[in-house]
Amino acid sequence: MKTARTFGSHGRLLKIDLAHQVIQTEKITANDLRLFMGGRGLGAAIMLRELPAGIDPLGEENLLIFSTGPLVDSSVPGSNRYVLHTKSPQTGLYSFSVSGGHFGDMLKKTGNDVIVIKGKASRPVYIFVEDDGRVEFKDASHLWGKDTADTQDIILSEIGTDARVTCIGPAGENLVPYACLINERRALGRGGAGAVMGSKNLKAVAVRGRTSVSLADAKVMKTAIKNGYQELKQNPMTAKILKTYGSSNMLRGLMNNGVLPGNNWTEAALDKAESITAEQMREHFHVKDMACSAGCPVKCTKMFAVSEGEYQGAQSEGPDYETVYAFGSCCGVYDLAPIIKADEMCDLLGLDTISTGVSIAFAMECLEKGIIDADDTHAGDLAFGNAKAMLRLVEDVAYNRGFGAVVAEGTRNMAARFGSDSHKYAMHAKGMELGGYDPRGMKGMGLVYACGPRGGCHHAGGYTAIAEMMNPQIDRFAEKGKAPLVAGTRNRRASLCDSGLICAFVAIGLSDETVIGMLNGATGLDYQPSDLHTIGDRISQVERAFNCREGLTREDDVLPDRLLSEGVSSGPSQGGKIEDFEAMKDEFYTLCGWDLKTGAPMDERLEALDITWVKEILNTK
Repeated sequence: MKTARTFGSHGRLLKIDLAHQVIQTEKITANDLRLFMGGRGLGAAIMLRELPAGIDPLGEENLLIFSTGPLVDSSVPGSNRYVLHTKSPQTGLYSFSVSGGHFGDMLKKTGNDVIVIKGKASRPVYIFVEDDGRVEFKDASHLWGKDTADTQDIILSEIGTDARVTCIGPAGENLVPYACLINERRALGRGGAGAVMGSKNLKAVAVRGRTSVSLADAKVMKTAIKNGYQELKQNPMTAKILKTYGSSNMLRGLMNNGVLPGNNWTEAALDKAESITAEQMREHFHVKDMACSAGCPVKCTKMFAVSEGEYQGAQSEGPDYETVYAFGSCCGVYDLAPIIKADEMCDLLGLDTISTGVSIAFAMECLEKGIIDADDTHAGDLAFGNAKAMLRLVEDVAYNRGFGAVVAEGTRNMAARFGSDSHKYAMHAKGMELGGYDPRGMKGMGLVYACGPRGGCHHAGGYTAIAEMMNPQIDRFAEKGKAPLVAGTRNRRASLCDSGLICAFVAIGLSDETVIGMLNGATGLDYQPSDLHTIGDRISQVERAFNCREGLTREDDVLPDRLLSEGVSSGPSQGGKIEDFEAMKDEFYTLCGWDLKTGAPMDERLEALDITWVKEILNTK
C-alpha cells in the first residue's frame, strides 16, 4: 500500500496539560494514519505508547484522548463521530467509547485530529479549544453539581451557541466508576470516562472551528457517497427497520429467540416483554424521528416522551435497545414510561445506562435471595418490577448516596462486598456489565463478551447477534466454528466504524467496496476491501497488548458462572448454556494469533501487521 500526503486529516495532535495549563502540538505521522486510520485505532496506539503501565485510572497520569477520523466532517452519511480513550476506572483496563451528534465534526474543525488531556486542574475548569490555536482554561466552579443539560446551556451562553460541548454530570464529579460524558443528548457511554474527567476537575470540553481538510479526490468521494446512499435505500435494515424503530427493533427478535435476559438473567423475557417492544414505544410515546447528523437518511434516533401518568414530562432521545433491556427486562420492569424516565435521568446525571441498570438488577436478585438484607443495606423496597425503587436508586448512584454508593461500585465489586456466592449472579466480564444478548442461545456472543477489549461490551470485540439469529446457515447453538464470525465482525467494526469513522448502524447498509471508495477519496491511499479487516486486526492486537501489559491473561477471559452452569429457563433457547468455553477460546486465540497459554499477541502476528513496536513493549513489560 502506498503512502500519500495527509489528506482527510490535519495530521495534528494537540496536548493539553491541566496541571500547568500548558499546550503543545505534535505531528501525526502519515504511517500512523495509514496503519490505524484515526479514531479508535489511532487512540489505541497513543494509549499503548504514552500511558505508563499500572497507573491509577483516577490518578493524574491517566490520559483522556479525544480523536476523529478521515471521514469525520464530510458528507459521508453517519460520519459525525468521535472517540474517547482512557484507562477505565471500572475495569482497570483499556477503554474507548464513541459518540455521534455534532461534537466530532466541530472537534475536527479546530484543526486537530486528536486532543490528549493529562494532569489534574487545581480547581474545576472547562477547556475551550478553537481553530486559531487558542486553548482557554475557564473556571467551572459555577458548573460543578450541574446536570449535563444545564452545563451545556450555560457554557454555550458564555462562549457562543456555535460551539459544541461534551461534559460530565454529577456522577462523574462523584467518581462513579461507570460515569459517562454527554454531548447534546448523546453518550460516550461505557468504561467510566466520566469519572476520569471528574478526577481531573475537568467538567467539560468545548470546541469551535472552521478549518476543513483537503480531500485527495473529490470525484471518487462523490461517487462513493452516491453509491452509499443507494445502498442505504436498498437495505431493509437502514431503509425501514432502523428508520422506523431505531435500535429497539432488536428487542422483538431477541424475545422471540428466547435470548432477551430477564430478572438479572434468571429467565428469558418472553411474552411479558411485549409491553416494552419498539412497536409499543412508537405507538404510545413517539414524538419524532431524528438524525444525529445532517444528511443521514437512516434517522435511527427517536425522541420519546411520556404524556400522562406518574412519569408525565419525561423524555429522551431513546431509550435505545440496551437501555430498555437494562432498566426493563433485566430489572423486571415491563412499563416503558419509567424506562424512558430512567434514560432521561442517566443522560442528565451522566451515567452509563447498561451498567446502572444491570447493577441495580444484581442488587434486586441479592435481596430476593437473602444474600443481603434490606434493613442492613437501607435498600428499602428494591425488588424486581419495582420501578419507583429503581428510579430512586438511579439518583442515589449518581450522588454516591446511601445504598446507591454500593450499587455505584458495579456488580464485580458488589459481589466481593456481599460474598455468599453472589459472584455467580454478577453479570459482568472484567468488571463491565454485559449488554443484553444471552450467549447461551447465540454462542458467538460469549466470545464477544469474554475476549473483547473493554470487558462485557456487546460490540467492541465483535457482534454476532444478528447473524446468529437471522442467518439460516449459522447454528446459533453451535460452539465450534464461531471464531471467524466474531473476529470478522470485530475487525470491520474496529476499522470502518470506529476508526473511519462511520456510524455502526449506517455501516450495516454499506458494502466494503463503497466504504473503500469513501476512504480512498478522502485520504488518497489505495486501500482495498481486505484492508478493513487487516486494519481492524491491527487495532485489536494493540488493544489486546495494552490489556496484557496491564496484567490480563487467559484466566481473565471468562464469563459469569450463570452462563456456564445454568440453562436458559424457558422458551426457544430453553436449556441452553455454554458447554466448553475453553475450547471456544482455543479456536478464537488460534485465529487471532494469541498465545494459547497466556492470551498475549504472538510476535509473528505483530510482525505481519507491521507493528513490531508493540512486540517490544510487551517484551519489556
